[in-house]
Amino acid sequence: MGPIITFGEEDMYLLQTPHNDALVMSLKIATAIVCRIFVDTRSSVDIITLECLKKLQYGKNDLGVVEAPIVGFERQTIYSLGTKKASV
Repeated sequence: MGPIITFGEEDMYLLQTPHNDALVMSLKIATAIVCRIFVDTRSSVDIITLECLKKLQYGKNDLGVVEAPIVGFERQTIYSLGTKKASV
């Protein structure tokens, strides 16, 4: 398992509470800086753009078949380009 990232009360000094804000951050993954990482522990899906996958040296051929649609925030149904399991 890789490093674990945690946030505590000391990291919230600029936030006005109570809040319902999303956590969006940037990380260096392998040799690429990945921006706009949306962290939502209540979601059942993690989405990454094809552009980001290409920067991480993955392509459409590295994706598995999608068997179920994704239902968006406004109840629209879409199919992703594919699925890729994270390697630990």
